[in-house]
Amino acid sequence: MKMYIYVVRHGQTYSNVHGILQGHEDSPLTPVGRSSSTQTGNALRHIKFHKIFSSDSGRVTETLRHTGIACEKNYIDERLRERNWGPYTGIPWRQYKQLGYSTDENPPGVETNEEMTKRWIKFMEEYIISKSEDPSENTVLIVTHGGMVRVIANHLASFAERPVASSHIKSSIGNNCISMFEVDIKQNNIGRCKIHLLYDCKHLRNV
Repeated sequence: MKMYIYVVRHGQTYSNVHGILQGHEDSPLTPVGRSSSTQTGNALRHIKFHKIFSSDSGRVTETLRHTGIACEKNYIDERLRERNWGPYTGIPWRQYKQLGYSTDENPPGVETNEEMTKRWIKFMEEYIISKSEDPSENTVLIVTHGGMVRVIANHLASFAERPVASSHIKSSIGNNCISMFEVDIKQNNIGRCKIHLLYDCKHLRNV
């Protein structure tokens, strides 16, 4: 059974503009964020999604609304949230980097990549792998956050037919970028994965 998983990052927020770590806190979309979300919806308009999943953050809900994409089965799940930055939530990214931590390590109180991966895998097992035998539900859209987009890409890349350079996984993830994964699922296990799009923003024009 093949599953087609489209993953979209939310539109630009005011905190994005000012380089603020948002985490589980929220910030509304800017006019650019709203416009680019509409363009993202236009780029995906030809695809029939059987299910839509999104995090419970306001900026994701707003993004999905501006895409204009809808289907009968919509699910909101807190496991698709951004990284919990703990005591560093709300500070400028530049200030956080001055602490000297790499992108692969975090100070105490900040959610780790491993913890984010665990909640993604639990979500995938519940909503995607366990439902993969139904061919009428094999195309899904996930609207989430930059940190979670990277977690998803890193996890699915480990099943890729061709090796994916870590530099590609760690490359910049723009607002409203689209990733698309074709995943073979057999007997409730992930088989091979083809990555058709990774952090793609070519659909954004005149924003």
